[in-house]
Amino acid sequence: MWRRRAFTLVELLVVIGIIAVLIGILLPTLAGARRSAKTTRCAANLRSLGQAIVMYAGEHRGYVPTYRSIYPGQTVPWYDQLARYILNRPAAGTPASIINHQDFERSIFVGCPEFSFARLAGAAVLNSSVGYGITTIPVAPLRPTYPHRYNYHVTTTPLPSNAGRYFKLVEFKNPTNRALMADLNGFGGLQARDPDPTVYQKPPGNNAQGDIDYFRHGRAHIAGTSPSQQELSRGGVNVLFVDGHVELCTPWGAWYAVRDPARRGAGSDKGY
Repeated sequence: MWRRRAFTLVELLVVIGIIAVLIGILLPTLAGARRSAKTTRCAANLRSLGQAIVMYAGEHRGYVPTYRSIYPGQTVPWYDQLARYILNRPAAGTPASIINHQDFERSIFVGCPEFSFARLAGAAVLNSSVGYGITTIPVAPLRPTYPHRYNYHVTTTPLPSNAGRYFKLVEFKNPTNRALMADLNGFGGLQARDPDPTVYQKPPGNNAQGDIDYFRHGRAHIAGTSPSQQELSRGGVNVLFVDGHVELCTPWGAWYAVRDPARRGAGSDKGY
Protein backbone atom coordinates (compact mmCIF):
# COMPACT_ATOMS: atom_id res chain seq x y z
CA MET A 1 0.00 0.00 0.00
CA TRP A 2 1.03 3.53 -0.74
CA ARG A 3 1.36 5.76 2.28
CA ARG A 4 -0.15 9.30 1.95
CA ARG A 5 2.62 11.86 2.26
CA ALA A 6 1.73 15.08 4.16
CA PHE A 7 3.41 18.46 3.92
CA THR A 8 6.22 19.00 6.34
CA LEU A 9 6.33 22.06 8.56
CA VAL A 10 9.21 23.48 6.51
CA GLU A 11 7.24 23.09 3.28
CA LEU A 12 4.24 24.86 4.80
CA LEU A 13 6.43 27.72 6.00
CA VAL A 14 7.97 28.05 2.54
CA VAL A 15 4.51 28.23 0.91
CA ILE A 16 3.34 30.79 3.47
CA GLY A 17 6.49 32.82 2.84
CA ILE A 18 5.92 32.78 -0.93
CA ILE A 19 2.31 33.90 -0.45
CA ALA A 20 3.45 36.72 1.83
CA VAL A 21 5.97 37.90 -0.77
CA LEU A 22 3.32 37.84 -3.50
CA ILE A 23 0.92 39.83 -1.34
CA GLY A 24 3.66 42.36 -0.65
CA ILE A 25 4.22 42.75 -4.38
CA LEU A 26 0.53 42.96 -5.28
CA LEU A 27 -0.70 45.34 -2.56
CA PRO A 28 1.08 48.47 -3.90
CA THR A 29 -0.18 47.63 -7.38
CA LEU A 30 -3.75 47.29 -6.12
CA ALA A 31 -3.46 50.51 -4.13
CA GLY A 32 -2.18 52.29 -7.23
CA ALA A 33 -5.08 50.90 -9.27
CA ARG A 34 -7.55 52.20 -6.68
CA ARG A 35 -5.97 55.66 -6.74
CA SER A 36 -6.05 55.67 -10.53
CA ALA A 37 -9.74 54.68 -10.51
CA LYS A 38 -10.56 57.53 -8.12
CA THR A 39 -8.64 59.99 -10.28
CA THR A 40 -10.53 58.81 -13.36
CA ARG A 41 -13.88 59.12 -11.60
CA CYS A 42 -13.02 62.65 -10.49
CA ALA A 43 -12.00 63.59 -14.04
CA ALA A 44 -15.32 62.25 -15.35
CA ASN A 45 -17.18 64.48 -12.88
CA LEU A 46 -15.26 67.54 -14.02
CA ARG A 47 -15.93 66.66 -17.65
CA SER A 48 -19.66 66.45 -16.91
CA LEU A 49 -19.55 69.79 -15.10
CA GLY A 50 -17.88 71.24 -18.17
CA GLN A 51 -20.75 69.99 -20.33
CA ALA A 52 -23.21 71.59 -17.90
CA ILE A 53 -21.35 74.90 -18.21
CA VAL A 54 -21.63 74.70 -22.01
CA MET A 55 -25.39 74.09 -21.70
CA TYR A 56 -25.65 77.02 -19.29
CA ALA A 57 -23.80 79.25 -21.76
CA GLY A 58 -26.10 78.10 -24.55
CA GLU A 59 -29.11 79.35 -22.59
CA HIS A 60 -27.49 82.55 -21.31
CA ARG A 61 -26.23 84.22 -24.48
CA GLY A 62 -22.81 82.63 -24.16
CA TYR A 63 -22.13 83.64 -20.56
CA VAL A 64 -20.65 81.16 -18.07
CA PRO A 65 -21.56 80.87 -14.36
CA THR A 66 -19.80 83.17 -11.95
CA TYR A 67 -17.90 81.95 -8.93
CA ARG A 68 -20.66 83.69 -6.96
CA SER A 69 -23.36 86.19 -7.80
CA ILE A 70 -24.31 88.36 -4.86
CA TYR A 71 -27.55 90.32 -4.80
CA PRO A 72 -29.23 92.14 -1.90
CA GLY A 73 -30.23 89.37 0.52
CA GLN A 74 -29.15 86.52 -1.73
CA THR A 75 -25.95 84.75 -2.76
CA VAL A 76 -25.96 82.30 -5.67
CA PRO A 77 -22.74 80.21 -5.99
CA TRP A 78 -21.69 78.52 -9.21
CA TYR A 79 -23.18 75.14 -8.28
CA ASP A 80 -26.58 76.76 -7.74
CA GLN A 81 -26.30 78.31 -11.18
CA LEU A 82 -25.70 74.85 -12.67
CA ALA A 83 -28.37 73.12 -10.55
CA ARG A 84 -30.94 72.68 -13.30
CA TYR A 85 -28.43 70.88 -15.54
CA ILE A 86 -27.21 68.48 -12.84
CA LEU A 87 -30.16 67.98 -10.47
CA ASN A 88 -32.98 69.42 -12.59
CA ARG A 89 -33.64 71.99 -9.89
CA PRO A 90 -33.83 75.79 -10.17
CA ALA A 91 -31.07 77.90 -8.65
CA ALA A 92 -32.11 78.80 -5.13
CA GLY A 93 -29.22 80.64 -3.49
CA THR A 94 -29.21 81.89 0.08
CA PRO A 95 -30.58 80.46 2.31
CA ALA A 96 -32.19 77.61 0.35
CA SER A 97 -29.10 76.71 -1.65
CA ILE A 98 -29.11 73.53 -3.73
CA ILE A 99 -26.42 72.33 -1.34
CA ASN A 100 -29.27 71.59 1.10
CA HIS A 101 -31.04 69.33 -1.38
CA GLN A 102 -31.27 65.68 -0.36
CA ASP A 103 -29.63 64.51 -3.59
CA PHE A 104 -26.71 66.92 -3.44
CA GLU A 105 -24.36 64.53 -1.67
CA ARG A 106 -24.92 61.95 -4.42
CA SER A 107 -24.32 64.41 -7.24
CA ILE A 108 -21.19 65.08 -9.27
CA PHE A 109 -20.86 68.42 -7.47
CA VAL A 110 -19.27 66.53 -4.58
CA GLY A 111 -18.32 63.39 -6.47
CA CYS A 112 -14.53 63.36 -6.06
CA PRO A 113 -13.80 60.19 -4.01
CA GLU A 114 -10.62 61.77 -2.66
CA PHE A 115 -12.51 64.66 -1.06
CA SER A 116 -14.65 64.39 2.07
CA PHE A 117 -17.71 66.60 1.72
CA ALA A 118 -19.51 67.72 4.88
CA ARG A 119 -22.64 69.86 4.70
CA LEU A 120 -22.61 72.79 7.11
CA ALA A 121 -25.75 74.03 8.78
CA GLY A 122 -27.12 77.55 8.93
CA ALA A 123 -25.72 80.67 7.33
CA ALA A 124 -22.31 79.04 6.87
CA VAL A 125 -23.71 76.59 4.33
CA LEU A 126 -22.38 78.65 1.41
CA ASN A 127 -18.93 78.32 2.95
CA SER A 128 -19.12 74.53 2.55
CA SER A 129 -16.60 73.31 0.05
CA VAL A 130 -17.79 70.86 -2.57
CA GLY A 131 -14.33 69.80 -3.71
CA TYR A 132 -14.37 71.63 -7.04
CA GLY A 133 -14.06 75.30 -7.91
CA ILE A 134 -14.52 77.58 -10.90
CA THR A 135 -11.97 80.19 -11.94
CA THR A 136 -12.26 83.71 -10.55
CA ILE A 137 -9.61 85.20 -12.86
CA PRO A 138 -10.79 84.13 -16.34
CA VAL A 139 -8.63 86.54 -18.35
CA ALA A 140 -5.32 86.00 -16.53
CA PRO A 141 -2.49 86.92 -16.83
CA LEU A 142 -4.17 90.32 -17.07
CA ARG A 143 -4.25 91.75 -13.58
CA PRO A 144 -7.67 91.00 -12.02
CA THR A 145 -8.65 94.56 -11.12
CA TYR A 146 -12.09 96.06 -10.60
CA PRO A 147 -14.45 96.12 -12.38
CA HIS A 148 -13.59 93.98 -15.37
CA ARG A 149 -11.53 90.90 -14.64
CA TYR A 150 -13.06 88.96 -11.75
CA ASN A 151 -15.62 86.24 -12.44
CA TYR A 152 -17.51 87.40 -9.37
CA HIS A 153 -20.76 89.33 -9.83
CA VAL A 154 -21.88 91.70 -7.06
CA THR A 155 -24.76 94.18 -7.11
CA THR A 156 -24.81 95.15 -3.44
CA THR A 157 -23.65 98.61 -2.41
CA PRO A 158 -21.05 99.75 -1.82
CA LEU A 159 -19.42 97.64 -4.52
CA PRO A 160 -16.35 95.71 -3.33
CA SER A 161 -13.10 95.99 -5.25
CA ASN A 162 -13.59 92.52 -6.74
CA ALA A 163 -17.18 93.04 -7.91
CA GLY A 164 -16.25 91.80 -11.37
CA ARG A 165 -18.73 90.93 -14.11
CA TYR A 166 -20.14 88.08 -16.20
CA PHE A 167 -17.88 86.55 -18.85
CA LYS A 168 -18.74 84.89 -22.14
CA LEU A 169 -17.14 81.56 -22.92
CA VAL A 170 -15.53 83.05 -26.04
CA GLU A 171 -13.67 85.57 -23.88
CA PHE A 172 -11.56 82.81 -22.33
CA LYS A 173 -8.53 82.96 -24.63
CA ASN A 174 -6.23 79.98 -25.24
CA PRO A 175 -8.97 77.46 -24.30
CA THR A 176 -6.70 74.42 -24.69
CA ASN A 177 -4.40 75.65 -21.93
CA ARG A 178 -6.73 77.77 -19.77
CA ALA A 179 -8.28 76.23 -16.64
CA LEU A 180 -12.03 76.64 -16.17
CA MET A 181 -12.46 74.40 -13.09
CA ALA A 182 -10.26 72.21 -10.93
CA ASP A 183 -9.99 70.24 -7.68
CA LEU A 184 -10.35 72.75 -4.86
CA ASN A 185 -9.77 72.85 -1.10
CA GLY A 186 -12.05 75.02 0.96
CA PHE A 187 -14.73 77.28 -0.51
CA GLY A 188 -12.65 79.91 -2.28
CA GLY A 189 -12.64 80.45 -6.01
CA LEU A 190 -9.93 79.13 -8.31
CA GLN A 191 -6.96 81.54 -8.25
CA ALA A 192 -3.99 79.15 -8.03
CA ARG A 193 -1.66 80.50 -5.42
CA ASP A 194 1.98 79.60 -5.82
CA PRO A 195 2.46 75.91 -4.90
CA ASP A 196 5.65 76.84 -3.05
CA PRO A 197 5.08 75.88 0.61
CA THR A 198 5.69 79.42 1.81
CA VAL A 199 2.53 80.44 -0.08
CA TYR A 200 0.38 77.34 -0.55
CA GLN A 201 -1.21 75.92 2.56
CA LYS A 202 -3.76 73.13 2.50
CA PRO A 203 -6.80 74.31 4.50
CA PRO A 204 -7.44 72.31 7.68
CA GLY A 205 -11.11 71.62 7.06
CA ASN A 206 -14.20 71.85 4.90
CA ASN A 207 -15.23 75.28 6.17
CA ALA A 208 -11.99 77.01 5.28
CA GLN A 209 -11.03 79.44 2.53
CA GLY A 210 -8.98 77.47 0.05
CA ASP A 211 -7.60 77.20 -3.43
CA ILE A 212 -6.55 74.64 -6.01
CA ASP A 213 -5.68 71.27 -4.45
CA TYR A 214 -2.28 70.62 -6.03
CA PHE A 215 -1.60 67.26 -4.39
CA ARG A 216 -5.04 65.61 -4.19
CA HIS A 217 -4.37 62.79 -6.63
CA GLY A 218 -0.61 62.65 -6.25
CA ARG A 219 1.74 61.77 -3.45
CA ALA A 220 0.43 62.95 -0.10
CA HIS A 221 1.93 66.31 0.82
CA ILE A 222 2.15 67.59 4.38
CA ALA A 223 1.22 71.27 4.58
CA GLY A 224 4.02 73.51 5.72
CA THR A 225 6.80 71.25 4.48
CA SER A 226 8.83 71.76 1.35
CA PRO A 227 7.57 69.56 -1.53
CA SER A 228 10.25 67.65 -3.38
CA GLN A 229 10.90 68.02 -7.10
CA GLN A 230 9.30 64.59 -7.50
CA GLU A 231 6.09 65.85 -5.91
CA LEU A 232 6.06 69.01 -8.00
CA SER A 233 6.64 67.09 -11.23
CA ARG A 234 4.01 64.40 -10.60
CA GLY A 235 0.36 64.75 -11.67
CA GLY A 236 -1.73 65.56 -8.62
CA VAL A 237 -4.69 67.75 -9.57
CA ASN A 238 -7.49 67.30 -12.10
CA VAL A 239 -8.09 70.40 -14.21
CA LEU A 240 -11.01 71.07 -16.56
CA PHE A 241 -9.94 73.28 -19.44
CA VAL A 242 -12.12 75.74 -21.32
CA ASP A 243 -12.18 73.54 -24.42
CA GLY A 244 -13.79 70.76 -22.34
CA HIS A 245 -10.91 68.33 -21.87
CA VAL A 246 -9.62 67.25 -18.45
CA GLU A 247 -5.98 66.65 -17.53
CA LEU A 248 -4.18 65.38 -14.47
CA CYS A 249 -1.71 68.23 -14.04
CA THR A 250 1.42 68.74 -12.01
CA PRO A 251 1.24 71.56 -9.43
CA TRP A 252 3.16 73.99 -11.63
CA GLY A 253 1.28 72.88 -14.74
CA ALA A 254 -2.00 73.66 -12.98
CA TRP A 255 -0.61 76.98 -11.74
CA TYR A 256 0.19 78.08 -15.30
CA ALA A 257 -3.19 76.80 -16.54
CA VAL A 258 -4.86 79.33 -14.24
CA ARG A 259 -2.35 82.19 -14.12
CA ASP A 260 -0.66 82.22 -17.54
CA PRO A 261 -2.07 79.76 -20.11
CA ALA A 262 0.09 81.10 -22.94
CA ARG A 263 3.26 80.20 -21.04
CA ARG A 264 1.80 76.78 -20.29
CA GLY A 265 1.22 76.31 -24.00
CA ALA A 266 4.83 77.30 -24.61
CA GLY A 267 6.03 74.64 -22.19
CA SER A 268 6.97 76.78 -19.18
CA ASP A 269 6.92 74.71 -16.00
CA LYS A 270 9.27 76.36 -13.49
CA GLY A 271 11.98 73.93 -14.54
CA TYR A 272 10.59 70.89 -12.73
